[in-house]
Amino acid sequence: MTMIPCTEGRVSVASAGDGIDFGAVNSCMTISCILDDGSKIAAHDAVFKRVQPQIVFALKGRVPAGRHITRVIAAGAGTCWTPTMESQQELASGMSKADPSFKERNWQEQDRLMFPLMITRNVARFTEVLSRDLGVAAGAVEFRDVAEGKIKLNPDGTLEVEEAPD
Repeated sequence: MTMIPCTEGRVSVASAGDGIDFGAVNSCMTISCILDDGSKIAAHDAVFKRVQPQIVFALKGRVPAGRHITRVIAAGAGTCWTPTMESQQELASGMSKADPSFKERNWQEQDRLMFPLMITRNVARFTEVLSRDLGVAAGAVEFRDVAEGKIKLNPDGTLEVEEAPD
């Protein structure tokens, strides 16, 4: 068994007998796809180091011909991303364009206005988007909110999270 690293802005592939090590996350989102042969494709999106062209498209693009995604596991900072994987910074930029007074507000007020739009408040919408865009049943998608810590996907497909102390 080998733990394949998946660092910020990257997509990694692991065989059925290997796992994925995302390392530390604090504002990141990780998404792992388990394929029908037990192999894994995973991506680690970071606010300042994005997976290109977009995390879901990057994952789909790595699925080999003849293979299918059977399960999706997302884990990361749900307060930093929208259900469509728009970062908090991208959302703030869009809100500033729509309402120029938004950028004049203090950070706490901006955060209060954005929070209802983030994954943490819209988990069902996020899992629905992943289900639709990755072509898996809704019940085959799970999300774990990890504000800060270390995330690993074990060879058997179980998620291992070591949350940072408060």
